[in-house]
Amino acid sequence: MIGGLVHRCTVSRPLDGPVDAYGRPAPAGYAAEARSLRCRFIAGNDRDAPRLLFPADADVAAGDRIGAVEDGAGRVVDAGPFAVLAVTTGSGRAQVAYRSALLQRIAPEKA
Repeated sequence: MIGGLVHRCTVSRPLDGPVDAYGRPAPAGYAAEARSLRCRFIAGNDRDAPRLLFPADADVAAGDRIGAVEDGAGRVVDAGPFAVLAVTTGSGRAQVAYRSALLQRIAPEKA
């Protein structure tokens, strides 16, 4: 485990729902899969999307959602939410220590 995982986040997994017009299952909602998962949030800029580093053994997959990212004291670093677009492993020695998730900010739903 790398010591640089200074943040915590909640990973939510989609629940099975009805099939949409394209024949794909549409999530009926999301259930928390892992709470207070150690991670490191890397904020994106205009060119780069935000990323999340997490331990190599953490169960995070494309299609999951990430809630608010907090620091070690419980202060919110970024309120999110984010959709996980892709998960990749590091190369070399880093491959053993962590994986990286490419994130996309989810726009809040209008009431």
